[in-house]
Amino acid sequence: MPMNEIQKAILKTLIYYDLFDWPANLSELTSFLIGEKATCGMVEKQLQVLAARQKVSTQDGFWMLKDRNEIVPERLKKEKEAQRKLKIARKAAAVLKIIPWIEMVAISGTLAVGGAKEDDDIDIFILTQTGRLYLSRLFEFLLLTLLGKRRRPRTTKVKDKICPNLYLDYEGLLVAENLCAAHDLVRLKPLWERNGAYRKLLEANLWYQNYFPNRQPRHCDPPAGGEAIPSVLPHSNGILKQVQDDKEQARDDGVGTGLRIFGDWFESLARKLELRYLQSKKTSERISAHTLYFHPQDVYPKILKEFQKRILPLDKK
Repeated sequence: MPMNEIQKAILKTLIYYDLFDWPANLSELTSFLIGEKATCGMVEKQLQVLAARQKVSTQDGFWMLKDRNEIVPERLKKEKEAQRKLKIARKAAAVLKIIPWIEMVAISGTLAVGGAKEDDDIDIFILTQTGRLYLSRLFEFLLLTLLGKRRRPRTTKVKDKICPNLYLDYEGLLVAENLCAAHDLVRLKPLWERNGAYRKLLEANLWYQNYFPNRQPRHCDPPAGGEAIPSVLPHSNGILKQVQDDKEQARDDGVGTGLRIFGDWFESLARKLELRYLQSKKTSERISAHTLYFHPQDVYPKILKEFQKRILPLDKK
């Protein structure tokens, strides 16, 4: 009997998570079901069908591809380690609150999904006010470095070190459109935010619903620090205008034109210093006036290639 679309979506989702040795529970499978809208009950029903056909396995409330049960104890171990690292991340993020131009600090990467290995560093995502990206990074760099919490470039001793690997400002909200980027976006764990920053980020990138239609902005997880995220309509299209209005209001409500000019000059200086510094350490960074993406290796192409290879038989059915 041919598989229906929900069954295919379930297998695609399990294949994606299998690339990271991560079994998924029913809630995760429903929230992050790739490419299909379905309720929790619908997903559960189709999981039972797939299990009867020996396409998937289940253990301790987790679902995975057939004969991959060994990844369940690994997940439990990673979850325990993640809780320890989350405490470290919260303390570091709290320090960054004194930088007035930072709008949000969020956990990204595997820790945001809920797992971590003992020797892993801690990836964080930083969203800033428009025109204050490089200034924010400069002060973040100084603060975390002075406190001994920041990961140093090209070092192998990264355990528990904070690694800010993505910076955006409000004019850089739109991110690359692919499955990996969509997944990282909806799995972000804000530690704290100002001015509805996470909501603005999600609403500016509603394309992610092409990959995860069950994951609406109002359903995304609240900050790991406990601050609630405002509910929003899933198809609001006024977010970029709202961001611009916020920017103009911030200029009008500031402490004066003189300080703004000084801030702009300082931002320009910080950017020149940063670009000069990065020239000697450049690997696969993506740099613009509104975006800083740091990663020693861009893993998206490799992940997407392997994912497409493994789902090819499903698309032919």
